[in-house]
Amino acid sequence: MAAPGGPQREVVAETVRDFLNRQPQVSIIIVNHRSEKVLPDCLQAIAAGDYDFAVEIIIINNPPIETDQAIEIPGKLTIKQIDTTSRVGFGAASNLGVSHAEGEFILLLNPDVILDSSAIRELYTALTEKAGMDIAVGRLIGPDGQFQASCRRFPTLSNLFLSRGSLLHRLFHTGDRSYTLPDYTEVTKVEAAAAAMMMMPRAIFDKLNGFDESFFLYMEDTDLCYRVAQKRFNIGYVPQAGGKHYWGFSTGHYRFRRIIWHHRSLWRYFVKHHRSLPVLICLGPLLLVNCFLSLVAELVTLRK
Repeated sequence: MAAPGGPQREVVAETVRDFLNRQPQVSIIIVNHRSEKVLPDCLQAIAAGDYDFAVEIIIINNPPIETDQAIEIPGKLTIKQIDTTSRVGFGAASNLGVSHAEGEFILLLNPDVILDSSAIRELYTALTEKAGMDIAVGRLIGPDGQFQASCRRFPTLSNLFLSRGSLLHRLFHTGDRSYTLPDYTEVTKVEAAAAAMMMMPRAIFDKLNGFDESFFLYMEDTDLCYRVAQKRFNIGYVPQAGGKHYWGFSTGHYRFRRIIWHHRSLWRYFVKHHRSLPVLICLGPLLLVNCFLSLVAELVTLRK
């Protein structure tokens, strides 16, 4: 019979460690919509990360990919692939991915984001070691190295039509400082952020009931952030967690439909959170006019 603290206890302890090591600490949720050209680079960057905890990757193929477009999977990664039965919105696809997640934390990640080697570790550290931060988002740059503003204030009637997606901004290059936030050099609390690179505890995502699936595309992340604020959770911008974002790779297939989706989601957001007589009377016609003129401007740009 083995003495207390002898080989048998050591074997049990080693088995427990192995089990814990196999359990993912972070589940990375990637919604793949015709992004097979950039997704392998996204996965390679995750595999090359310098984090020292287990992660799993859940890819939601929306719609399912063709057999001849199979994604090359780096050997280091643990990946689950889930096919949607029909085309659904980003929020619904993300919710589906989270429902299969086993990690304590989830990282919502766009397939066209190439993470810096330290990004996952920096986001995780921000949540586990910095008091008062419940959700962490990273710093994005474009392929040209220029900063991409992904954090913003909540939209209001006064700042909405000066935002970078508005016709006024496209025609006159009006500033949108009242809506889009700048590139902070230190960890900073923000109101809202894009879900292109967003980490949070799974428990918080569940408490929020995930994304509102009535938003097909756009504004589902702003709606989530608004509900985060209502629950008195904090969102932190972590500039040390970087990534290169090939913005619009998936939605580039829908140059005109994405304008319509965006305006429809804006209307849904305001009716949901700011239903009032001015919103019902004024916002609808203004959005229709802006949508029409934006479609015309996009057509002119396309023909140049």
